[in-house]
Amino acid sequence: MAIDEALFKYSDQPTLRFYSWSSPTLSLGYFQKEDPRLINKCKENGIDVVRRPTGGRAVLHDNEITYSVVSSYENFPKPSTLKGIYKALAQWQVASFETIGLETTLSGGVSSRQQSYVTNDACFLTSIQSEVLVKGKKICGSAQKRGNDSFLQHGSIPVDLNEQQFLNITGEREKALDAFTTLKKEGYEGTAGEFIALMSRKFEEVLRCKLISGSISDSEMKKTFFLKKEKYDEFLRQVNRKIFTPK
Repeated sequence: MAIDEALFKYSDQPTLRFYSWSSPTLSLGYFQKEDPRLINKCKENGIDVVRRPTGGRAVLHDNEITYSVVSSYENFPKPSTLKGIYKALAQWQVASFETIGLETTLSGGVSSRQQSYVTNDACFLTSIQSEVLVKGKKICGSAQKRGNDSFLQHGSIPVDLNEQQFLNITGEREKALDAFTTLKKEGYEGTAGEFIALMSRKFEEVLRCKLISGSISDSEMKKTFFLKKEKYDEFLRQVNRKIFTPK
């Protein structure tokens, strides 16, 4: 999260990143309140907690492909509105999923699900505008942060799911699992790396750009370490101190 925020705040290069998680982690949206029950369930189940710089609801990251896109509005296809960017990146995701034979639709955003988005803690139990569905089930969750000149968008694509872990954390019943799906459930037999390579090719096609492999610069890494120490590590200290009750 610190890397993505450093790129958003300090980099002048449009960037697409893919990454995975070394251990199961719950990320809270930027504006989401810390629910003591949810946080304590994470601690009881050995789940780390972090706050994203992007909005939206809680996401349980585990066996998944996570992406981040950072760009100035000037360097991104128009319209560079919130809806315009969501739609452009959704079209990229659709092209990727359809290449492996999945039939997709885009959520409309304004529906009976809208109220559940307000009340549910978990991102994958709700769909907002221009999120990708397979057979009516969400397969990619997205969240965005917008600045004056640039934006950061996160996306989470589950490869597989530890269903019991998800239910333990969210407190939901098994029927909640019908709200979303995973690559494995939809029959994908390739590796995460192979799907990332496919998504990279489709990104170039749909966004009409050329991806160049790169690495985080020394200055960006310094900003990352600063953000990690002063913001993200401090968040963990506060959550543990104020929320968790010693047994």
